[in-house]
Amino acid sequence: MKHVETADRVERLAALLAADYAANCTGPVWRGSKGEKQLRGVSREQLIGEGYTPSQAQAMVVDLANTAYEDLPEHWQETNRVAARDLFAVVEQLGEDAIRQADLTDADVRAQFGDIVHENWLAHNEWARGGDLDKPFALLPVVEQDKDIAQIRILKKVLG
Repeated sequence: MKHVETADRVERLAALLAADYAANCTGPVWRGSKGEKQLRGVSREQLIGEGYTPSQAQAMVVDLANTAYEDLPEHWQETNRVAARDLFAVVEQLGEDAIRQADLTDADVRAQFGDIVHENWLAHNEWARGGDLDKPFALLPVVEQDKDIAQIRILKKVLG
């Protein structure tokens, strides 16, 4: 069956991806509102302590673990839309039936889908090149593998 990617489906999947990420966080995940690497892990309170006003701090950083998708800054909404479009590209590549029927508990199936998702992620995150996450899916820590596989689980739900 030919899949038709629509803006509505991308937006729905992006929101689900963001919600799943937030649900699996164990505490605040502070990031620069525009993805600024120097603000990674810097809270609003820290910025206020450095002399920024509360409104400046509010505009500078976002807690990805405690912010609903619709309230995320545009940078982070777009990051989730990119991931959603990548997942719909997987549907185009493998077909909806292959996604729906995928047994993600099977090691070979998990590796196949994990490789695709992880490579797509690396392609959009140049900062990860040469780092701890720049390796084949099978060599990633299980917690990182689970993040990639979670995306396929969510995609399966969207495809119904």
